[in-house]
Amino acid sequence: MSAPVLTISNLVAGYVPDVPIVRGASLNVIPGSILTVLGPNGAGKSTLVKAIAGLVPVTSGTVMLDGKDVTSTPAHAVAGLGIGYVPQTENVFTTLSVVDNLKVSGSPSASDTRMAIERMFVLFPDLAERRRHLGRELSGGQRQMLAFARALMRSPRVLMPDEPSAGLSPKMVGIVFEKLQELAATGVAVLMVEQNAKAALRASDRGLVLVEGKERLEGPARQLLDDPRLGELYLGKIDEAA
Repeated sequence: MSAPVLTISNLVAGYVPDVPIVRGASLNVIPGSILTVLGPNGAGKSTLVKAIAGLVPVTSGTVMLDGKDVTSTPAHAVAGLGIGYVPQTENVFTTLSVVDNLKVSGSPSASDTRMAIERMFVLFPDLAERRRHLGRELSGGQRQMLAFARALMRSPRVLMPDEPSAGLSPKMVGIVFEKLQELAATGVAVLMVEQNAKAALRASDRGLVLVEGKERLEGPARQLLDDPRLGELYLGKIDEAA
């Protein structure tokens, strides 16, 4: 097995000092694989990826990228280090065209940005056909693809989509997860936060259940699908001592 590209160790983070939402979470993400973080509402899933992305203060613990400590790196610098974060909402500029959305996310080099845009159009043919359309003119699924493309413009080692299936039709959910599998097959490590547990696990290599800010269950995605503890953790029925 490959060495992890992203290692989170005993991470404690939250929006308010002394009120942690993530309470000692740990995980590893392998290149070319998808790890999905699941859990009930309020479990700290989105806070976890936001803390990795530099958007939520970290109190303690570490974020290691390729063996380098990048804990509490400012959000504006995270993408340059190799972590692409895709927010659940407001993840595209609705008044800009597809091309201009990608340009905004490019590197300072105009030629590098042009080449990156062409790579994105190969990865996302629907966007190539709509390159002049404004963000607000895209469907929900197309916006999600554009959000992925924006995060991939600088060839990140890790892609972190937060609830990528939210608000999408069942058909489009399948397409989004298939695209994430395609991206993982290129070597990108995907750390995904999802509420749609069954669909997400079917598309993932591994899953992790977060409860009250700490991992409670982790394993191969197919195993978790058949594990009765998955549903029990969602419903809060497992004894904390178990």
